[in-house]
Amino acid sequence: MQVNYYDGLTNEEKQKWAAEREHLWDVELPARLRADRMAAELEWTSRELVWSWIGGAMADFGGFQWFCLENPKTPCRRIVRFSLPDSGQVRVIHKFVHYHDYMGDRCEGEECFCRQSPTRAEHDYRLYRDGRPAELNEFHLTRDAWLLATATDDDGHLHRYRGTLQSTPPNEMDAAAVVFDRGTPQVVADHCARILELTSEPANFYALLDGANRCAFCHKPLRDQVSKLCAVGPDCAKKHAIPHTLEAASKRLALRKKLLEGRL
Repeated sequence: MQVNYYDGLTNEEKQKWAAEREHLWDVELPARLRADRMAAELEWTSRELVWSWIGGAMADFGGFQWFCLENPKTPCRRIVRFSLPDSGQVRVIHKFVHYHDYMGDRCEGEECFCRQSPTRAEHDYRLYRDGRPAELNEFHLTRDAWLLATATDDDGHLHRYRGTLQSTPPNEMDAAAVVFDRGTPQVVADHCARILELTSEPANFYALLDGANRCAFCHKPLRDQVSKLCAVGPDCAKKHAIPHTLEAASKRLALRKKLLEGRL
């Protein structure tokens, strides 16, 4: 018969265990997170990058992620498009590849993905990891996402800005940020961070999908009215378990307006 560790403790030992755990979560882990954030900001400043923390949120292992989407079953690129205020858009690009150890049996030789680490992108954008990408599941992993934001500048013209979605080293607490190339307006980074923060809630995720005429995922033309209102085609809606009805579209439009106007 297996005995639970906690149940075998005395009252005094239980009190000590609770105090140590409270100190860990209230003192040690927040201090480590603050140090990681400061290290990241110093690095970004030295490279003249433009960043914005996503709500200062502390997430579980793996940094920023959408729990409303299932992980892909095969290696792929997943692109999701979201609306920004003032008719802008941010494109979030995740790359999923086979997971295996550097010296594991699944390595496919010199051309294998693991042999190319650290790549230039990893050197530039994954500064605070230990060189091994975070495990997504037994078979796949994902890099930090690439970002492509389109926004109207002060001159009234649309401009594109490139960046990444980064996170501090994976621990019990970590934080995520959008980091854009030098010269990107701070307001663009702030808008992207705010929109991505909102999309952590499934209802907000669906409401902020961008695609009046083309699907927010696959970018194929939307041919029926419900798809245009939901910003996603029937195939992608089924694939990602996104509500695809007239009622869902009505709720999405009402919530979308509030989110983009900053009333939530």
